[in-house]
Amino acid sequence: MKIKQRVAAALVGIVGAVAIATPAHALSYLHRIINYNTGLCLEVPNSSMQMNEQLTVSVCGPTSGSWNQKFWFSDGTFSNMYFVRPGHNLWCTTPGVASLYRSTIVQWSCDWSSFTEQWVQEPGPAGLPGTFKLRNAYSNECLTEEDPGLGTYVRQTTNCAEGFGSGASLWYLPYA
Repeated sequence: MKIKQRVAAALVGIVGAVAIATPAHALSYLHRIINYNTGLCLEVPNSSMQMNEQLTVSVCGPTSGSWNQKFWFSDGTFSNMYFVRPGHNLWCTTPGVASLYRSTIVQWSCDWSSFTEQWVQEPGPAGLPGTFKLRNAYSNECLTEEDPGLGTYVRQTTNCAEGFGSGASLWYLPYA
C-alpha cells in the first residue's frame, strides 16, 4: 500500500512540474505579418536561429515556404494578448530593450510569465478594415516599420495611432 502511495505522490509531482513548465495557452495560429504601408513581410533574416537576431522586413516569399516570414500567435495572459513566435524556431519576439523607445525587435528565449514577450492585438482604424496594431504588453509601444525599405529593422514606437506617415504601425495578419 505504501508503494502505491509513493508512486501516486511521485506522479502528482511530475504532473505538477509539467503543468508549471507548460505555458498556459493552448492555441496557436500561424500568420504572416505584412506592413500596411509597404506590403513587406516581417521576417527573421536568413532564417537565423541565433538568439537576439533583429527582425527586419522583406519582400514576401511564397506562402508555401518562407517559414522565416511566418509567425505563431500563441495565446497569452489575456484574450487579446499573444506570444509571437517565428515559424521556423522556438524563440519569442520581444523588444531588444523593452524600456527603450525605438528598440529593435529581436527573437529571444520565451518566458511564458513575461509581459515583455507578449503583444496586444488591436484593430486598426475604422477606415482600414483588416489592419491591426501589435502593441507590446510591457512597453505599450507598437511594432513599427519606421524606415520603409528592404532589410530595415522593425522597431517599437509610441506613435501607435497611425505610425510614421500613414500606417507604419498597421499590419495585415493573414493566416499562413
